[in-house]
Amino acid sequence: MGVYLFHTPILIKALIQDAKNRESSHDFGRDVIPRLVQKARVFGYLFEGYWEDIGTIDAYWKANMNFLSSPPPFLLDENSWPIRTYKAQYGPSYIHESELKKSIVGSGCRIQGGFVKNSILSHGVSIASGAHIQDSILLEGVRAGKGAWLRRVIADKFSKIPDHFVIGQDVKKDRESFVVSQAGIRVIPKNWRLE
Repeated sequence: MGVYLFHTPILIKALIQDAKNRESSHDFGRDVIPRLVQKARVFGYLFEGYWEDIGTIDAYWKANMNFLSSPPPFLLDENSWPIRTYKAQYGPSYIHESELKKSIVGSGCRIQGGFVKNSILSHGVSIASGAHIQDSILLEGVRAGKGAWLRRVIADKFSKIPDHFVIGQDVKKDRESFVVSQAGIRVIPKNWRLE
């Protein structure tokens, strides 16, 4: 994990020099920092807590799914190490006549007659009756219509999946509409709606 503190003029100079270097891959950890070590005072800190590189779709999906395992990498509600982040002002979640298994559900979700398994629902997600969500990550405000079927999906904020729409059964078909990772994770873009 990299946490960096810089004096602004030093950082600007280092980035300009890196941008001019045709041999550079323009990577912070591979190019910029190692060159600074040769020219400036640089200090390191060895972080010994939980950390994952989530630089790919597959790594992001896997890191999130790890929190559904037993035991998870760490407890998200650990009082001795609180997570301080923006919290949207939503009411409690509403789960009515639904089946929910091994999942994390954020505040303000509405699950009405749906099936959710091994998934993470961010705040404000809505799952309609008959919808089937499995091995998926639904970000803020995602709406899954009646009978929608999502498997191994990352749905970005405020996307709207229509009634009876299926994502996650046919890779070839899914590639026509969505990004599909090497491991077969489908990514629905932010604010996506069927035209």
